[in-house]
Amino acid sequence: MLKKYFALILTFVFMISMFSSTVSTAATEPMKVYMNGGEIYFKTPPILKNDRTFVEMRPIFSQAGIKLTWNQKTQTVTGKKEGTTIKLKIGSKSAYINGKAIQLEAAPFIKENYTFVPLRFVAEATGYTVGYHPSFNLIHIHEGKEFVEDRAFKEEQLTKEMLTTLREGRFPDFPAGLNDGIGGLLDVAGTPKIIIRETPEEGLTHQWMYGDYWFDFGRYDHRFYAIHVKPTRTTITLDEVLNSLGPAENKYSYDGKHGYTIHAYYEGIYMYEFLTDPDGKIESITLRLWISDENI
Repeated sequence: MLKKYFALILTFVFMISMFSSTVSTAATEPMKVYMNGGEIYFKTPPILKNDRTFVEMRPIFSQAGIKLTWNQKTQTVTGKKEGTTIKLKIGSKSAYINGKAIQLEAAPFIKENYTFVPLRFVAEATGYTVGYHPSFNLIHIHEGKEFVEDRAFKEEQLTKEMLTTLREGRFPDFPAGLNDGIGGLLDVAGTPKIIIRETPEEGLTHQWMYGDYWFDFGRYDHRFYAIHVKPTRTTITLDEVLNSLGPAENKYSYDGKHGYTIHAYYEGIYMYEFLTDPDGKIESITLRLWISDENI
């Protein structure tokens, strides 16, 4: 009985340490902002002040196509785009959009010669939707789409189309692929509900989970290393894969688990790896880049 309780205590301590490590890692990473399929780079990163997030104004408004002008005498910023005029004054909580006054939650300020505005004002002024995700250190500015975050992979998706879209670096039933990067993924799939962070000796790694689809950063900061599919609501067998896609172009043992094999298919510079357990069931499908003498 004592051994049982001791094991439970060890498990609990391990889970707490893992959670603390994840939160600590998230807290030390700089906040990143994505908009229109790409990351926005700032001279000064977003600032948390009085429990409100402020962002450097010019990079975001420029990405939205809003041209800014600065009046040094009146300390006023004016932005214009297609019949829309935005005005705000440093130190004032009153701003104007097409002459209509709106009240800001906090006054804009200048730091290191850059104008900072409340994050919420970005949405009000640009017409975009701002998704603020502090636990992920992520701000996603988008056009207010409805995202489908929970996606399942089912056996009926095993068709020849998988090999066709493999050449494009994506799965046929998911709207983003390896070439889209973080911003592209966010714009079509939204922010994932689960992000796994690890800090091995080689560096920080991330996995973003959308149902059965796991986007793996590996050790890259701005692009994906691989996309893993781990079917959780269906059972797929190797026979079904071979019948649907034809014979695999390569087969080799999986080093991590005894009795597991990988069946690989290649198209262009990309490959599928079907990981098969000893009973012939597909445990995962990995889409990633591969290099050969033909495509170097």
